[in-house]
Amino acid sequence: HARVVRCGARSVNVGVGSTALIHEDRTNAPVASAMRCGWRQRRSYFFFLIGFIGLSDADHGSGLEDGAAGLQADHTIQRLISSLGDVDQAHSAFTEHLRRELRQNIEEHESECAESCRHFFCGESPPAEKPSLRSYAAGPASNDYPQQLAADGASVYVTEAPLFSAEECERVVTMAEAEGGGLPSTRSGKYQIGKAWVKDMPGVLAWFNGALERTLFPTLASLFPRLVGDGTQLRAHTVAILKYNTTHTQTDVHVDDALLAFTIALSPSQSYVGGGTYFEHIGKTLPMERGHVTFRPGSVRHAGARVQSGLRYV
Repeated sequence: HARVVRCGARSVNVGVGSTALIHEDRTNAPVASAMRCGWRQRRSYFFFLIGFIGLSDADHGSGLEDGAAGLQADHTIQRLISSLGDVDQAHSAFTEHLRRELRQNIEEHESECAESCRHFFCGESPPAEKPSLRSYAAGPASNDYPQQLAADGASVYVTEAPLFSAEECERVVTMAEAEGGGLPSTRSGKYQIGKAWVKDMPGVLAWFNGALERTLFPTLASLFPRLVGDGTQLRAHTVAILKYNTTHTQTDVHVDDALLAFTIALSPSQSYVGGGTYFEHIGKTLPMERGHVTFRPGSVRHAGARVQSGLRYV
């Protein structure tokens, strides 16, 4: 399962309340801004292989998380107006306050992008043909680059042919079990799943970085060209191998904290009963055979469907 981040923003959308705030600095734009920075809280990307991919320093982007952050912004404005009395003074003070927050978000964002490149592939990838895909509606629009996603016809995409061979997937699972301590139990909402971080597994990491360069980043660039460009700005943020079985059956419905995400099926469908990825907005569980991949915007609400028997790796 992968979350993809793009560093930066291509448009400015400033607002308070539930409106996301995006900052653009064209002098040093972050790479593919799949990573959305929040009000002192960055959005991270999780690779569900599992991985998340993000964008680096080609267009700097920062965003105010809606909800609590919006309320904080509203309260800040009210306090400034009440304390200063003069609306112009309040506006000036709040603008400076906002600039400080944005600068901090940019610095944190750049730091996370640099950290990603310490572990995961960053750079130019050879062009790749768009694979044969089934597509499904992506659901409600994301606050992250809604215009670019709409222009790309953003959907949930499922490959119709495997991008990775059965032998390759089996080798990855074997390495993950050996290098990841058996994929220990980890909480996922109210459930438990087996999980190990790819950056901590040298053999799996080497395979994954090759897959990013040759297959995954080029495919994302072909699916989301207006948003991603040539893919050089994409950054893998958090990447993990997940294991489902009869005691670690499923996850809660959630969104991936990233602009883009993908899931790679590592197990043959005959090795488990149930499973698959459930998408709330279409009310369907989409199964995948081993080696197939699902690509999607990170804002799509989904869950790992319940495994009734057997063993499933992604």
